[in-house]
Amino acid sequence: MTLNDYRQFVDSITSKESKSYPVFLHRLEELEVSETNNINIPRLITAAFGLVSEGGEFTEQVKKLLFQGKPLNDELRTRLIKELGDVAWYWANACTALNVDPNEVLQINADKLKARFPEGHFTAERSENRLDGDI
Repeated sequence: MTLNDYRQFVDSITSKESKSYPVFLHRLEELEVSETNNINIPRLITAAFGLVSEGGEFTEQVKKLLFQGKPLNDELRTRLIKELGDVAWYWANACTALNVDPNEVLQINADKLKARFPEGHFTAERSENRLDGDI
């Protein structure tokens, strides 16, 4: 397969919303006017991009610590804490976009993990081999 063949293959399996500005705008409009979703789409988009970006910035610092000799000092710790704060900011925006209480999100997560690890401790087996419906 050549790079051009691969590019054409990728294009053939890419959604219309990803390739066409008018189709993308129409999809946004559909989502915005839907009365049943109770989701703030612009805030959800902001949160999604922000979570990935800020998580990447946090990860970048850990990468430099582990693989590039960055010293583990108070400056790095402070930087990591600030990046976590940015992650929390976007997480709170996602909760607002979804109209969900942040405490409910944490409870749902705790319930999911308790079901995954009923013995109360981590096992690689349960982490890698999940039951149906466990995401």
